Amino acid sequence: MKNTMKKAGYYFCFLILIILLSGCEKKEEAKTAEIYAMDTVMQITVYGEEKEKAVKEARKLIQKYDALWSSAGTNSDIRKINESAGEFVEVAPETYELLQKSIAISEMTEGAFDVSIEPVVSLWGFDNKDYRIPDETKRKKAVQYVDYRKILLREPNQIKIEKGMKIGVGGIAKGYTSNKLMETFRSMKVSAAIVSLGGNVETFGKKNTGELFRVGITNPLSSDSLLGTIDLTDKAVITSGNYERYFEKDGVHYHHIIDRKTAAPAENDLSSVTVIGEDGTMCDGLSTALFVMGKERALTFQKEHTEYDIILVTKNGDVISTAKEFVLM
Repeated sequence: MKNTMKKAGYYFCFLILIILLSGCEKKEEAKTAEIYAMDTVMQITVYGEEKEKAVKEARKLIQKYDALWSSAGTNSDIRKINESAGEFVEVAPETYELLQKSIAISEMTEGAFDVSIEPVVSLWGFDNKDYRIPDETKRKKAVQYVDYRKILLREPNQIKIEKGMKIGVGGIAKGYTSNKLMETFRSMKVSAAIVSLGGNVETFGKKNTGELFRVGITNPLSSDSLLGTIDLTDKAVITSGNYERYFEKDGVHYHHIIDRKTAAPAENDLSSVTVIGEDGTMCDGLSTALFVMGKERALTFQKEHTEYDIILVTKNGDVISTAKEFVLM
């Protein structure tokens, strides 16, 4: 079995930084930082009077969330919830809010995004990179424990899942984090910022030239190159694709985006889905959900939720974009 972990996220972050800095005047130097957390490389660029302080606060926030949501962390809320299945567990307010939003996205997408998919993800080995192809019997058993409707929330900040269930927030945590970083920056003397959390991008303000931020979109069919760019501000740009995390066996490509209906990697006509909107948390969850849905259902969803724009790339290389600002390269 050939195990492959693409480093497209890191390359994508690097490209974004190049694009960002190449258009900036030298009259104001940005403060930048690189952080490894949530199993990915994160880059932060901040402008303004309190840019040094803002970067320090951003690092603290990222490290806090990483500790809260790592399934392996000793003091992780996710670990506590999973290990105490069948009982209510008190969690941090951010964890409670994250799961509230996760359930809301699941309801919007009729379960195409489901934070309780973890038993199936683990079965395929995507949680620890011990990749394997489970047989149909094991998949049917694991998927019985997947149902976001069985996650119970009780104020203040208490979560309960049924016995046998497990949750994992890898499909939404970075979007939530980028959103909270933007809130932090807006509360400080910061004029502009852009963060790339393993390829999940969110922006605030404009560059000191008055220009919008230019964000690169990775080409899923050749992940060391760009598909195109989009100029924006105060929005998130988040992509899910079959090139990000996968393994191959006997010439077959198995990616990490699981369809709960089949308890297997989603099989449809898409290679990647990019969602653009004001809420990073929603964009993160929706990028996963729309990938699972496939092209036609994703386009129908966008027509019903025009507050989000999408860029779809099919397996045969077709590009479908509802974002007027997107420029194909």
